[in-house]
Amino acid sequence: MNVASQESGGDIVGMMQELGRSARAASTELARAGTAARNAALRAIRTAIRDSEPDILAANALDMQAATTKGLSSAMLDRLLLSPERVQGMADSIGNIEMLPDPIGDVIAEWS
Repeated sequence: MNVASQESGGDIVGMMQELGRSARAASTELARAGTAARNAALRAIRTAIRDSEPDILAANALDMQAATTKGLSSAMLDRLLLSPERVQGMADSIGNIEMLPDPIGDVIAEWS
């Protein structure tokens, strides 16, 4: 979902609501899954980001054009701009999450 899709009259509110519903359903399933399944999901996400880099960068170029046309500040444009290094950083960050201890089921603190 990008700025360009918003410009084309897409129902952004409806899309965001559907994404939220899907994320909530997926989070419930992932919480019930074991560590191996969650780590497999993280690996799949990391792989999808890497494999989709050309598409991600192409969509980002459209977003940058639309954002420039709208007159976004240079700071906002910098935050929006993706490079191959930034996309790789996203994938690497997902890999870093996989290396963390699985927190599901851990009790951090209790009050009585």
